[in-house]
Amino acid sequence: MEQSGEHCFRERVVMRRIGMPLTVTLAGFVLLVLCRGRSSWLSVIGIPMYLIGLLYLSVQTVGYTILRQWPTALWVGLSVVLCLVPGCVMVWGVLSLAQALQSEDGFAKDLEIPANVQAADPLPEPIHT
Repeated sequence: MEQSGEHCFRERVVMRRIGMPLTVTLAGFVLLVLCRGRSSWLSVIGIPMYLIGLLYLSVQTVGYTILRQWPTALWVGLSVVLCLVPGCVMVWGVLSLAQALQSEDGFAKDLEIPANVQAADPLPEPIHT
């Protein structure tokens, strides 16, 4: 009976410690994604919520691993992976969008050098020894 009472206590405490940070992390991600165009301050709140929740879950994973509580460490580690997947997808999407929207460099595109300007000969390249 001692063991079932301890198991019930462990389930209540451990799952609360996993569930709340997981909820905060995923809520931060949802705020970041869904509110980015409508309300900038909500999306700004979502970034630290996501990062702090992810950091907390990572520290918990390390802590439970050090304490050799393997099942709990596995559950927390899986929740870290669950939180990292949408973050990686979002970063990949932003980088792909940035690459797709690159502008062409138009610096000195229509530059004309006047005829009365004397151009100097280029310097010779240095010899590396």
